[in-house]
Amino acid sequence: MNRSSLLALFSVLSLTSTLNRNVSTKPLQPPTLEVDPVSDVPIPGSVEMSLSDGEVVHVDEHPLLVLEDFTSARVVQRGSGVVLDLQVSPAAAERLHAYTAANVGKRLAILRDGHLLQAPRIRVAIEGRGLEVGPMDASIARELARWIGPSA
Repeated sequence: MNRSSLLALFSVLSLTSTLNRNVSTKPLQPPTLEVDPVSDVPIPGSVEMSLSDGEVVHVDEHPLLVLEDFTSARVVQRGSGVVLDLQVSPAAAERLHAYTAANVGKRLAILRDGHLLQAPRIRVAIEGRGLEVGPMDASIARELARWIGPSA
C-alpha cells in the first residue's frame, strides 16, 4: 500500500472514530400521552388550549390518565381514517369510569407531548378497560402504539 492510500485510510478511520464518539447513546424518550379533565372556563391549575376549530378550552394540569396507565394499543382503520384502540389498567379504568360518569357532557383532553390532539365530549360513562381515540393522524397513532405496545 502506498503512502497516499495509507493517509486516506487513516483519515477515514479517524473520521469514523470521531463520528462514533459524537453519536448520542441516550435511549429515545417515549412520547407522553395524557387524558386530562377539561373546563369551559379558567380554573386554578388549568392551561388554556385551542381546538382545531379555534374553540378555547381549559385543560387541567393534573392528568386523569398517563402513558403508564395504558396497557396496550393498536392502530385500527375506521372508514377513511385511523383510531388508536387503547386498553388501560384496572385502576385507570376505575378512575376513567368514575370521572366520565360524573361529567357527562363535559370534555376530556387527549394530549401528546403537551399538545392537544382532541377534546371529545363525554356522551356516556366509559365502562370497561378500552377506549378509542380518533380519528387521528396515522403517524401519531403508530408512534403511540409502538410505545404502548400490543396486549400480552
